[in-house]
This record gives sequence, C-alpha cells and structure tokens, in this order.
Amino acid sequence: AVLRAAVEAGRVSALYVIDPGPATLGDVDWIVKARASGTLPILVVQGVLMTPLAAAADVLLAGATSAEMPR
Repeated sequence: AVLRAAVEAGRVSALYVIDPGPATLGDVDWIVKARASGTLPILVVQGVLMTPLAAAADVLLAGATSAEMPR
C-alpha cells in the first residue's frame, strides 16, 4: 500500500518488478495505469510471460522458468 501510494503520487521515478506470472503477482493494474499516465516514468519488468505488465514496461528482461533451472 505504501509503494502504491508513492507511485500514484509521482514520488517514484523508476520501478523494477520481477513478474513470476499473472496468477502469483496479484493486482498490478495500478502499475500499468501509472505507467500509461506518465505518473511512473520508468518501468522495468523481468518475467517469462508477455503480460499486460510486461507490455507496459520500458525495459523487459527475460526470466527463467523452473524447467530452465539446474537441479
């Protein structure tokens, strides 16, 4: 709630999000809306799926799935 308030107030200049997938990260619509409105100037997302959050990112970094990790 504190981060969301700071982002929506324009007090965050960049946000880095590790996105494990749409079912586990929770509600991220507020991040997408903040990026679209310009309230959040820079969004960096690391993930394995093309989600609305990833589509809104300025920088998109590849993540690794459990199938790609060494055992």
